[in-house]
Amino acid sequence: MLEENLKKIIQKQKEVINELEYQMDQISKNNLIQENRTIKAELFRLQEESKNRLEEYSKMKEENKNLKNALYEQIYNEKISILNAMNNKVDLYYQDTVNREKNRLIEFSKTTKNNIQQMVSILKEHRISAEN
Repeated sequence: MLEENLKKIIQKQKEVINELEYQMDQISKNNLIQENRTIKAELFRLQEESKNRLEEYSKMKEENKNLKNALYEQIYNEKISILNAMNNKVDLYYQDTVNREKNRLIEFSKTTKNNIQQMVSILKEHRISAEN
């Protein structure tokens, strides 16, 4: 009987140990499940952050492209303005030169006409025909 009681006690202790091991496994599984949930939440947060950063990168890339185009356009417009200003200066220079030469030609023409008229007058005074 004593032996039987000891066997029952040992059996009961084995059952208690098995129950404790089961509970320990459940706690470990709960910790793993909780850790898994935490990791999944972190993964989701990081995926969202990555998505947002990619969108921000795309927007900045597009903005950078637009700014570069605007800069090239501004540089082009400034070069065109410089060329137009130089063209106007060259036109003014040549216009001034042409006007001076034109004035010289007009003055030469007047002087020549006056000289011819003086010669015709002198010829008429001496009764010489100007057509000879």
